[in-house]
Amino acid sequence: IGGADFGDFDVDPRSDCTGQFHGTPVSSIAAGDGGGITGAAPDASIVHVKVQSSANCGSAGLDGDIVGAMDWVVANSQALGIDVMSMSLGSGQLFGGSCDSFDRSSAAIADAAVDAGIVVLAASGNSGSKSSMSWPACLSSVVSVGSVYDSNIGSQFFGVCRDFSTTSDQVTCYSNSAGFLDLLAPSEGATAAQAGGGQVQFGGTSSATPFAAGVIALLVDADPTLTPAELVDIARSNGVLVTDPANGVTTPRVDVVESLLAILT
Repeated sequence: IGGADFGDFDVDPRSDCTGQFHGTPVSSIAAGDGGGITGAAPDASIVHVKVQSSANCGSAGLDGDIVGAMDWVVANSQALGIDVMSMSLGSGQLFGGSCDSFDRSSAAIADAAVDAGIVVLAASGNSGSKSSMSWPACLSSVVSVGSVYDSNIGSQFFGVCRDFSTTSDQVTCYSNSAGFLDLLAPSEGATAAQAGGGQVQFGGTSSATPFAAGVIALLVDADPTLTPAELVDIARSNGVLVTDPANGVTTPRVDVVESLLAILT
């Protein structure tokens, strides 16, 4: 229903290069509704804010463009009715605690987003760290999201680590974690929309984040009067507690049914 392009600075933020294929599957996991894809919140509307250039497909986005995109979302939140900001991206640098002082501008904008009624979520990252997370997930006003398996999909190798066996609600070995991780959500093996058409199997904390964002969108729809803090508290307090054996950290995995029941009953 709207958007902006901070990657190519053209009039259409919807173009997604096939070498990156990130924005399209992420959008479909959050709110897909067609072509065999059903997202977590299929009736939600999408505002695309692009931060990676199609001309330099697969290259890293610029931190300044990401901050500018966050600021644009806040500035246009009332006009477009934006309730949730979902960011499946992160820096290579990891932080073992709040990183508000690392980038005060993004911290201030994340604070402003929450003040504007927006729940801000970001991927914890895929480096396999069990004591730190990437920016912007480490910002104190951002809901950090890690990933779990939804079912047994066999042994999985990710480059940074291997899970020799898998089962539902098992934290993926690559999912960055720390004591301040906020939520977990399913990731690996998600059937998502592919840039250029068709479907693709998608994973990583980039997959878990839009799933959690879609769940938050459903909670907003159930009760639009809830504040971001209340929405996150409902998702956390009604989630399934999952412990990562790699560090002993216990984090709630989103449970949409229990969270909605907490609002509607």
